[in-house]
Amino acid sequence: MGTRYSVWMRRLLRPIVSLLILDIGLSFVPIPDWWEAGVFNDYLYSTRVRKLIFSSKEHNSLGYRDSEWTTENRKIAFLGDSRTYGLFVHKEHTYAEQVERLSSWESMNLGVPGATTFEALDSMLPDALHYKPEVSVVCLDLNSSLISFVPRGNSSRRSDIMGNLIRSSSIWMFLEGGWHSLFSERVPVISLQDYGQQLDQIFQTLIENGVSRNILLVGWTPLQNYPNLYTQDLYDQYREKSREVARERSIPIIEFTDELQGIPLEEAYLGEHQIHLSEVSHKKIAESIIRVLDES
Repeated sequence: MGTRYSVWMRRLLRPIVSLLILDIGLSFVPIPDWWEAGVFNDYLYSTRVRKLIFSSKEHNSLGYRDSEWTTENRKIAFLGDSRTYGLFVHKEHTYAEQVERLSSWESMNLGVPGATTFEALDSMLPDALHYKPEVSVVCLDLNSSLISFVPRGNSSRRSDIMGNLIRSSSIWMFLEGGWHSLFSERVPVISLQDYGQQLDQIFQTLIENGVSRNILLVGWTPLQNYPNLYTQDLYDQYREKSREVARERSIPIIEFTDELQGIPLEEAYLGEHQIHLSEVSHKKIAESIIRVLDES
């Protein structure tokens, strides 16, 4: 009886252990940029676990790169991507933190690398509005324009526990990537029309919840064209759509190109592709935000 049980257990455990080893091994293999553009990594449980283990001191209990929030004090909600998050700079140098340090406002940094208008509606807004901010600063144009086989609308929402759990598997990432590369066509992760509608919905939701003062940041990057992921012409269309939405609602606009004018590119941007703001640029944007707040 014991021998039969032992054989049965070995037959059961062998494929499980083999799949586990394969999944761990594949986690060290880079996945295509377009897959990361289409699937929001911050919703995956593998990402959440890594963040909890390796950077828990940097993030609050909601997973944002900030201290814990309360419902006290006047607050600004910063809705954005890795530029708002402050990739490649210390937390205290992000424009959200500098606005707090240079003014009487308390900042809520809801920036998340890779975020688009889809995630702003799905998770950032519900999280922010619970703390009753009076002002918002929004910058979500770049990632929304990226090209992928997987549109964000076909990706998982934060509440999709099973979908995000499955997508956390390295084996699933490669299977899903292979399937789409064979049978799908590349498209912007958020279509231009959907981007405009979602951005407008973000501002409408903010206004309906008492956030009457809103600011739009229109970003920029000197990133060269990568036709299967990014083109400057396509990005410019999303930037112009951002301006259209803001103008229709009389929302003040801060342009990266205007505020960072005169700063050499190598000093204004960081990272391999010069997408992210340097400490100097974060300070300039923070000063611009404070100026607009004082004027309004």
